Amino acid sequence: KPGSFFLQRLSGKCTGYCGADLKALCTEASLEAIRRLFPQVYSSDRRLKLDFSKIKVEECDFDVALEKIVASSKRNRGLPTRILP
Repeated sequence: KPGSFFLQRLSGKCTGYCGADLKALCTEASLEAIRRLFPQVYSSDRRLKLDFSKIKVEECDFDVALEKIVASSKRNRGLPTRILP
């Protein structure tokens, strides 16, 4: 279970995140934990047997995920606009 200091620090970095953004952040942190613990998954063509009980998402995984996920409120929408007559 994450500590209160970590949760407070994480919540400060998630300003402007909606529920879908938070879900994406948690998913990316989980994938980062898998990449960190089982790097062979991404370099092997064979099907590997993993011990999922060893996977523990840590603060460093969230830090990496935060670099990849952009809050939907901060994305450049890039919508074409024109001046109204």
